Amino acid sequence: MIVMKDLSCFVGYDSKEDIAYRVCKHSLLKRSSIDIKIFSLKLDELVAKKFYNRDIDPLASTQFTYSRFLVPALMNYKGWAIFCDCDFIFLDDIAKITENLDETKAVYCVKHDYTPKEKHKMDGQKQTIYPRKNWSSFILFNCSHPKNKTLSIDLVNRETGAFLHQFKWLEDDEIGSLDERWNWLEGWTSGHNNQSPYAVHYTRGGPWFDEWQDVEFAKEWINDNLEIDKIRNKILKNLLSILLPKMNASSSDLVSILENEKDRKIITEIMVEEDSSIDFMQMAVDCISTLKKDFANEEIQRYRSKIREMEASGKDTTELMNEVLQLQKDINA
Repeated sequence: MIVMKDLSCFVGYDSKEDIAYRVCKHSLLKRSSIDIKIFSLKLDELVAKKFYNRDIDPLASTQFTYSRFLVPALMNYKGWAIFCDCDFIFLDDIAKITENLDETKAVYCVKHDYTPKEKHKMDGQKQTIYPRKNWSSFILFNCSHPKNKTLSIDLVNRETGAFLHQFKWLEDDEIGSLDERWNWLEGWTSGHNNQSPYAVHYTRGGPWFDEWQDVEFAKEWINDNLEIDKIRNKILKNLLSILLPKMNASSSDLVSILENEKDRKIITEIMVEEDSSIDFMQMAVDCISTLKKDFANEEIQRYRSKIREMEASGKDTTELMNEVLQLQKDINA
C-alpha cells in the first residue's frame, strides 16, 4: 500500500489564461489534506533551463501541449506527481487520488471516450478529434516506473503529439484507470454520470471567458476566484471591515470614491456580505472581466520591456509585437 504525506502537482500554464491557473492552484491547496507542492509549467522557464526546445507548433492549442510530458524528468524520475491542465477546479481532496495505487502502472488517467460537439475551443482554435482525447489533460505519473524513463528530455522535444498524448511509450496494461470524477468534462460527463465531481475540467470554455459564463459549476469557479482576491487583499479587507460599520455613506457612494478597480471590487464583495439585494453573480462576472483587463495591461508592460531588450540585441520582435496587439484587442473588446 502506498502512503503519501506530500504530492507534487504540475499545472499547465498559458499566459492567456493566468487567472485559470491561479484558481486551479487555489482550489488544490484549499481542499488538500496533505502537503502539496504546486509547480507551473511555464514555457519560458523550461526553455531557460534547457528542458524545452521544440519549434512552435501551429496545431498546439496551449503553451503546455508538450511540456506536460516532462514531468517525470522534472521529478528526476522519482516518486509520484500529478499533471493537470490549467482549466480545472478541484472540488475534493486531491489526497484521495493516492489511495489504492498500483506501482506496476506507469500512469493513471481517466479513460474518456470523448467526442466534442463544438467545432472550436474556448479561445477560437479549431477543435481536433483523435484517439484517447482528454486522457492526457489529467495524468498521475509514477515517475519511478522504468517505462517513464523513456520520456527523456530529448524524446519529449522531438516526438509527435500523437505519440505523446496517446501514451504510445506504454503498453495498455501499464495505464491505470482513474474514477471519471477526477476529470469531469463540463458539458459532457453530466450527460451520463449523476455523481458529484472531484475535479471539473472546463474543456469547452470556462467562466474566465465572457462567452462562457453559463457553464456547469461556474458558481464554484467564481467563488474560488473571489477568494483568491480576498487572500491577496487581506489588509484592505480587514481595514474596511472596521471602517464600514462607522460610515453613513451608501454602498454606491462608497464604491465610487475609490479610483482603483481592484479596491472597488473588494468593497463590493464586502457589501455583498451585508446586503443580499446585490446581484452577486453579476458582480462576480464584472470582477472577472476587470481582472482579465488588469492582467492584459500587466502582460503588455512585460512584453514591451522584453521587446526593448530584444531590439537592443538585434533580435526579431515580430512574435512579441503580435502578442501585444492581441492583448490590446482583448482590452478593447
